[in-house]
Amino acid sequence: MVLRYDTPPTSFPLRQGEILCSMSEVVPDVSDMQGLLSDAESVPVYRVPYAFAIIISQDCDLIWDWNGRGDTVGDGSKLLAHIRFCELFEESAIHVPREFGSRDWRRIKQNQDIRYHLHKGPIGESKGGELQDLYADF
Repeated sequence: MVLRYDTPPTSFPLRQGEILCSMSEVVPDVSDMQGLLSDAESVPVYRVPYAFAIIISQDCDLIWDWNGRGDTVGDGSKLLAHIRFCELFEESAIHVPREFGSRDWRRIKQNQDIRYHLHKGPIGESKGGELQDLYADF
């Protein structure tokens, strides 16, 4: 089965379960803790690229955040500091700790594995192209 990717809309909030592609996460570089403690005005960052990711933040939080960003008189207490997501991999890119046999793959493809979760099925209309089955590695 093939996934279809639809570009997230900009006129309403992101939703739990949406798949994003070609995104990156900005991560603070804390490799030099002494330098960070002495110079708190700036923290170096680096970007971690992700080919695919699925949003796992709860819908209610995403909606509160969306509404809060449009509220010019609010106190900002409903804004999310970070949207939670999980990186998705194509089958050929799964990081496996050992060689998988057919029995292991059957469990994964039936979503009965504690570590891997298969995400499949049509998503939206095909505007951004078709995707192969994608796997989350928890």
